[in-house]
Amino acid sequence: MTRVCRYRFFREVFVSFLVSLVFMGNLLAQVSEDTHGYIISYSGDTTFGQISPGNYFRDQKRIRFTDVYGVKTIYHSDRIAGFGYGGKHYIAKPTPYYFAGLFSDSTIFLLRRIQGPASLYRFYKQRSLFTLQKGPSYFELVEKPDGKLYEVSLAFKWKRVATVFADYPELAREIETGLYKPEELDKIIDTYNQWYNQR
Repeated sequence: MTRVCRYRFFREVFVSFLVSLVFMGNLLAQVSEDTHGYIISYSGDTTFGQISPGNYFRDQKRIRFTDVYGVKTIYHSDRIAGFGYGGKHYIAKPTPYYFAGLFSDSTIFLLRRIQGPASLYRFYKQRSLFTLQKGPSYFELVEKPDGKLYEVSLAFKWKRVATVFADYPELAREIETGLYKPEELDKIIDTYNQWYNQR
């Protein structure tokens, strides 16, 4: 074998080796993207399998799910009541009023942050191209025991948030007088839920 032939042979082996590494890397990346999760049907049944997580916005619209038999399906909020993976729980809810429009979906998956008599949800909306803020913008929504959703985003006047909790007058007064800061919304929900459960 001449020197040129040996050079070509080793070059081809080396290139094949690199291509194999890239191919295996892509396969491993695809496998690692999936994570254990579940979906909930509208009848309340839970099915476990693998979920291919998306970003904040895609997860609100649809989810890719693979069942234990390897069947892959894309679910929207009109087909399932919710899903979860990696400590996140999404529930199908009506699209928030301010973002519902002629061409928007009637329901959307909202990230449930707190579950209780009053549940706290987060709705993500992409920021305008003209804003200087980075990252996803989001709005907080509270579902009260009567099933109604109330927006309690920090963009609104803080006193307006107090009206959402008017059925617990002491908490509403504390919110109005500034005892709670806007970033303490989780604490407000927990305080309300403790009061509601002890009534």
